[in-house]
Amino acid sequence: MNEIDVLLALGILLVVPMGLSMITWTDPQAERLRTLAYRAIPFAAVLGALSVVPRNAAYQQSAGGILSGLWLAVCLLIGISAIAEISKARPGRLEGYLPISACLFLVVGAVWLVLWRADVRPNDLPIEIVQLTAVHFHFAGFAGPILAAQAARWLRALPGRWDALAAYAGLGVVLAMILVAAGIVGSPLLEVEGSILMALSLIAIAAGTTLIAWRLPLGARVLLITSSAAVWIAMVLAVQYAVGQYLVVGGLSVRDMARTHGVLNVVFTVFGLAGWKLAGKKVVLGRRSAPAPAPDEKRRPTKRRPPKRRPPEAPAPDEAPAPEAPAPDEAPAPDEAPADEAPAPETPAPDEVP
Repeated sequence: MNEIDVLLALGILLVVPMGLSMITWTDPQAERLRTLAYRAIPFAAVLGALSVVPRNAAYQQSAGGILSGLWLAVCLLIGISAIAEISKARPGRLEGYLPISACLFLVVGAVWLVLWRADVRPNDLPIEIVQLTAVHFHFAGFAGPILAAQAARWLRALPGRWDALAAYAGLGVVLAMILVAAGIVGSPLLEVEGSILMALSLIAIAAGTTLIAWRLPLGARVLLITSSAAVWIAMVLAVQYAVGQYLVVGGLSVRDMARTHGVLNVVFTVFGLAGWKLAGKKVVLGRRSAPAPAPDEKRRPTKRRPPKRRPPEAPAPDEAPAPEAPAPDEAPAPDEAPADEAPAPETPAPDEVP
């Protein structure tokens, strides 16, 4: 295996599973599709990595094509879940669209992987460029928007518009990926413009990530700062290579770019995704600012207790009502016996005693 094969295998085995675990859709149907694809990712990633292993030409066009096709099928399921999400749930912020674009770019990268294994060369491109395009979409195309969305979510806690800077930088990554792909197939000038836009966007994401990383735990801080430092050097090399190819001057070769720019891209994506994973946040679409639970976690319904009723207060002993006295004009006369008194028993006369 050469350097480009190793990079592509790392993108399939590490970058895609880590990035997909940090995405949560708000639509239930889209989330079910994403969960199904996430459960199939470990097996599909192994098959996709095996398709990269170089063998003879017959293996590459038969077994290698079948294995890469299975990887494409899982990536298509991820892309369908993203389309289902955007069709039913509209994000309230710009960074909410970035994970959707990342999933769609992953499908594009899987298509280029199948083209490379089938030895199909669009526009008579060199076979190494076809493979590098697959690498590019698995790394910068998939992980770049996710890292930008994560930085934007965390930067909301800071005063100012740092979150908007990270969100627009993520949008710049999306546009740069389109320009670079169009430049590879068509105009080299578009490739240079896309490389410059990509460099500026990723450097802005790295600056915002460094700004918030100092407020995170030590493990996440070290990983995110290392990731941000690596992208500066990687983007300088990318611009130098694109300009050299356009001006047809001497510069880094494809193999040199794989050994330098490619390794730095691995550090940028893997360390960045691992750092945000340690920070404990997920990219969640919608207007909710709190992280959503994992797909396999079930929410327990909350039961509302009825309000307690207070018993009626009994009157105090000293507050008992006193009996009403009769009015003065209603008092009985002295010679009249009260009506409610029983008559006294009559005593017999002396002569009547037996």
